[in-house]
Amino acid sequence: MRKFLLLSALVATAMSASAEVEAVWFAKPASFPETGKSAQEAGTVIAQGAAGVLQLAYADDWGASGISANGYNSVKVNGVDCGKTTDGAVGNSNPSGWSITTAATSGAVFRLDAKKDGYVVLLSKYSTNKNYWVFEGLAGEEEMCVAYQMGMQVKNDAFPTGRLEFALPADKDGYLNAEAPDFDKYVSGVAIKWPEKIVLGDEATDVKASGFGAIAFPVYEGCSYLYGAQGSKMTSVGFIYTNEPPVVTIYGTGDEAPAEMTFTFFGGSSEIENVIVEDNVNAPMYNIYGQRVNEDYKGLVIKNGVKFIN
Repeated sequence: MRKFLLLSALVATAMSASAEVEAVWFAKPASFPETGKSAQEAGTVIAQGAAGVLQLAYADDWGASGISANGYNSVKVNGVDCGKTTDGAVGNSNPSGWSITTAATSGAVFRLDAKKDGYVVLLSKYSTNKNYWVFEGLAGEEEMCVAYQMGMQVKNDAFPTGRLEFALPADKDGYLNAEAPDFDKYVSGVAIKWPEKIVLGDEATDVKASGFGAIAFPVYEGCSYLYGAQGSKMTSVGFIYTNEPPVVTIYGTGDEAPAEMTFTFFGGSSEIENVIVEDNVNAPMYNIYGQRVNEDYKGLVIKNGVKFIN
């Protein structure tokens, strides 16, 4: 389903007086086994809240697993401490059918039905050598590849800062932009590249590391989203909804917890405050994806810290 929705609801949410954050954690269905995996039907609900319903997109053998990595297991979003992550759902079959124009039609794929406009944060244990996908719309129903943003902690010498982060090139509606001048940096053939190839370049030696992290993308009330990995099975612990661009801080618990690590997605508040320093008519403008735009841009924009329709 294409995003033929007006921005009015998003504007109303973005300009509201109070920020909203909802952690919708995985709730293991009674049909899930205590250990291992068993056959589950498509449509099995694994998490639900005011912001949306998360279900298994396709029939597969599913079970529960944790996502902690390198000491990280907890999260804050826009200053709200959502605590330690739960276990999540993980399938048995690699998804089949992903490309930049088509969503997977089978395997370990998740479906999120959004009930509010805003943003969603997907926490997981990600691998630097796996492809990850988010689509708006169901497979075969004019689905569109979403230009998500990703940030993860990586314990590997190839990443001396201990972090990996990137934003897929987006068009004005937030879909993957095939016309972007650096499109080949992110896509090879019909596939989104491995995160390590996006960040380090195609010539980089295979890192094949894993770490705790997040994928973030905008959502719209009434739209459905399919997401998952390629060549692997992603574990989903649910989702975190926010009505403002997400600033995600991951941290660990216990005596030897790692240092907190923060990722700013879609021009979250801290990033915008840093770039808008003068209160005048010549101040730069940004769209809701944190990209700088000119006066000809049409839609929701941010200027001098104020959101309005241009």
